[in-house]
Amino acid sequence: MRIFSVAAALAAALAVPSIASAATYDAVVDFSLTNNLASNTWSYWYNASTDVGDYESGLALNTVLLNGGCQSGTSCWYDPSTLNLILQNVTGSDVTYPDSLARNDQLAFYTRAGLELVRFTAPAASAYTISGFFEGGSTSPDQTTEAIAVNGGLILENVANVPFGAVDPFSFTEDLAAGETVDFFVAGISPGEGNTLATGFDATISSVPEPPTWAMLVVGFVGLGFAGFRSRPAAAHR
Repeated sequence: MRIFSVAAALAAALAVPSIASAATYDAVVDFSLTNNLASNTWSYWYNASTDVGDYESGLALNTVLLNGGCQSGTSCWYDPSTLNLILQNVTGSDVTYPDSLARNDQLAFYTRAGLELVRFTAPAASAYTISGFFEGGSTSPDQTTEAIAVNGGLILENVANVPFGAVDPFSFTEDLAAGETVDFFVAGISPGEGNTLATGFDATISSVPEPPTWAMLVVGFVGLGFAGFRSRPAAAHR
């Protein structure tokens, strides 16, 4: 029985790296207040074009950070040429802007020309579970496209006048290599004025640990131990 006790202990020890390898990334909590680089796990982009089918052509990083200075203590990355911005509200209460509401514990797309994009770049190869929502943030909404793309390929494209407060949830799993991307964006289809294309957003992305590799090792050790136990000479059992 000692063989099986050792195998059980080994299984417990080997399980630890699998559990430790799991990680969770949240678009709101992890919002960058230091720099906006393409290599970041989360980054913030814009495009003056509304061509969702070719959205990657012409993408550029938002260059200006207002840390706590967007209004009422909110923070944002924005592009001075289009005034497009991605806003983080963690002030503890909703913030009212003209024609829109930036809810607490959300990001908000303020798309005024073209599109605004939040990009997740996988830090390591894994299966990732991805869930979250878009929410209508304008009290006088114009038509937008809410979209999600994996490595540049669209997997969701919802064209609508999103009613104020209406929530469009999403949930899916993707196998990503290190450096591959998931893009979440809002494009203005009808000409927005001011904040009429505002859209709330959050996403939580969790890497999925891969226990089968460890489990196979444990099964192998147990099998070897059991084979050794069965092959002992009869004299050993007296």
